Amino acid sequence: MTTLTLTQAAQRSGRGALRILHVFDEAEARPLDSAVGALALSAHQESRGVRLRAIGVAGAVEIAEAARICREELLAEDDAAEILREAGRRLHPVVAPAAPDEAEETIGFRVGGAYLLAGGLGEVGFALAERLGRDYRARIAILGRSDPRGAARERLERLEAQGVRVHYVACDLTDPARLRAALDEIESRIGRLHGVLHLARTVEDGLLAGKSPGSVERVLSAKVDGTLALDAALADAELDWFVLCSSLASWTGLPGGADYAFACGFQNAFARLRENKRRSGLRSGRTVAICWPQWEHDRFLDDAKRARLAAEGLETIDARDGLRILLDAVRSGCAEVAALKGGAEAIRRLTAAPAVEPGADILAELRELDEETLRAFLAYLDTPAAETRPAPPSEAAATLIREAICDFLKLPRDKLLPESAFADLGLDSIKALHLAERLQKRLGVAIDPVMFHESPTLARFSASVAARLARPDARVES
Repeated sequence: MTTLTLTQAAQRSGRGALRILHVFDEAEARPLDSAVGALALSAHQESRGVRLRAIGVAGAVEIAEAARICREELLAEDDAAEILREAGRRLHPVVAPAAPDEAEETIGFRVGGAYLLAGGLGEVGFALAERLGRDYRARIAILGRSDPRGAARERLERLEAQGVRVHYVACDLTDPARLRAALDEIESRIGRLHGVLHLARTVEDGLLAGKSPGSVERVLSAKVDGTLALDAALADAELDWFVLCSSLASWTGLPGGADYAFACGFQNAFARLRENKRRSGLRSGRTVAICWPQWEHDRFLDDAKRARLAAEGLETIDARDGLRILLDAVRSGCAEVAALKGGAEAIRRLTAAPAVEPGADILAELRELDEETLRAFLAYLDTPAAETRPAPPSEAAATLIREAICDFLKLPRDKLLPESAFADLGLDSIKALHLAERLQKRLGVAIDPVMFHESPTLARFSASVAARLARPDARVES
């Protein structure tokens, strides 16, 4: 959480280019260390001025070697979010096709098998439960945070009407005692579990710079705390598979959802850790994190997102696709699998390896970051830089900014006043991303989405843009 907090503070500070290196021992890496790469991908898309990089160091290194690695990474100009330093080499993750593992061919769905869907009363969980019940006569247990009401109750009734044997238990995954009691109840109702699917998630869209600690905690809890609790409670269970539902956001980044991408990155890393335990005899059940693409059943799928997917050559998946992907994933022998559906060119683009550079040498000092130093640095970032009064934008630029915002938000011109607050006009984090891109193309100057948070009114935003227009280094091709 320290790295996430530092990144938030750096984005809020408005102090220009800042680089944060999260360096860890690859051999002793915790899942949260490995997840920083997913956070970095998202944070960089939200604010180009702040660059975060996760650096795993393999093998024992002396302090001088560690300093050299940090010096090189501080000057490396590529956008790599995650790097492994090993034996003098600078490596980055690559994507490879996941082929079935012959040793795992017998793993799959049992006819009449018992399966637990944690967080399974959402649209995606319901679609999978319906398909498992129909195709395999599966016995389904569903864990949810509260008693089912409204649409959730209707989904349960629909499953029962179709003859699916389903048992629902209201349970907070992060409450160990309640979870243990819920699992005992489930076993008494549907028998020994054969597979576990962790579907729980919390999504609260918002740029990282503007997110409250409470919001970040809620987003992380469902996937981080929930995954840890479920694994601990089922440590002795004889399972066929233990599957974590992650997201492609952990591979591609998710502007407006950096904390969610971070949580998914945690699940990917945890799957690798648990699978190693399985191979050592400390767990049972093939472990895999599936980085899902966009589901057709997802309530967050709207017309705008559908149009963006089509423009990128990608397609949504349905329950039939989902079961096939799930089966292929548990038979692949891989602990982390990403699924893509779309045209060949789109898939090649998304799986292309990033270009990385060796970096250059600069002076750097390594020292332990103690709590006092960290608090002082956070206080520095929270202290506004010396106030300057940029020249107001030219009349042409001011008019262009105002008209672009009005057109984007579909506002009458007289409704957007200099003191108008963007939040009151409905400019959320996702809209801010697209508006920033549109303004950058029109003005030919770098516009970070975080600027709408730092300068939340038309007058302040226009002044910030004017300051950038006066800087040659802020110019970009329009």
